[in-house]
Amino acid sequence: MDISQAQRLFRSIENTRYAVFAAATIMLYDHVLSFHREVELIWRRRTSFINNVFLWHRYFGLFCILFELSVVVDSRVTASFCSFWLRWEIVSISISILTSELVLMSWIYVIYDRNTQVVAVLLCLYAVEVIATFTILGVSLDHAHPTNHIISPALYSPAFCSLTEIPPLYNFYWVPNLVYNGVVFILFILKSYQVLGCSTQPKQKQVLYDVYRNSAMNYVTMFSAYLLCCILWISADFALARIPVMFALCFSIMNATRLLLNVRHVYFTHTSSRINIRRDSDDSVLTEFDGTEERWMYELRELRWNGPSGTHM
Repeated sequence: MDISQAQRLFRSIENTRYAVFAAATIMLYDHVLSFHREVELIWRRRTSFINNVFLWHRYFGLFCILFELSVVVDSRVTASFCSFWLRWEIVSISISILTSELVLMSWIYVIYDRNTQVVAVLLCLYAVEVIATFTILGVSLDHAHPTNHIISPALYSPAFCSLTEIPPLYNFYWVPNLVYNGVVFILFILKSYQVLGCSTQPKQKQVLYDVYRNSAMNYVTMFSAYLLCCILWISADFALARIPVMFALCFSIMNATRLLLNVRHVYFTHTSSRINIRRDSDDSVLTEFDGTEERWMYELRELRWNGPSGTHM
């Protein structure tokens, strides 16, 4: 390895460390900003499926990113640890992103008014994505050769976990993800355009309108990270490939957890409003509606958008 090649690899190592640090900072900042909502909407509520889904993404995702940060900044990692960690890294990222996609799929299902054709297409594409992703991983990891010194110790003494060469099919890891999320992206943008393009917004719909607007921005950011990963892994210098990966994980986790918090917020906001109205009407039957009712799909249905005429869009 000549000096110029070593310098290029050194810069890519440093850039990877900065990128992981930035992703971890974004994730922690998001935790701080939304922790009060988490306490109010998750911890103070009865344990339910949506709580468990939220906690899985919130804290497993955070653990993955912080673990990644601890490894990339550790200059004394051993070759045996790198062999374990590089496999853990790609498998944990895959699981986190794939489970977050299920959260988004359930939302697409609801905002399209439980259209079975839409969800059937998404389920088929999702199954293909899962099979293709783990097939690529199975083939690639069998031929992966991790090292803790991609640069000769004589030129760069600190250790850094990396692969000695690109395994077969590894470059195409993000292609199944991009195909599936490309379809979801189109469906999501079409529905968001219908909602956000409404010229008049009823005052009582402002909370729901904000959910669609913020989710649209979050999803565009997440999809952009997936697209960048795919481009860099296929056509660009593979030394840069790891830089956007942690951002893709970070944005997918944040998108899922923010959506789950928004589901709870809209649900409990609407529920509290109904309970107050029903109590004012002195209707004893209607007061049976409990604001702490924990039904995953029922809460999601609160995110359906009704047009000015009251019909579902």
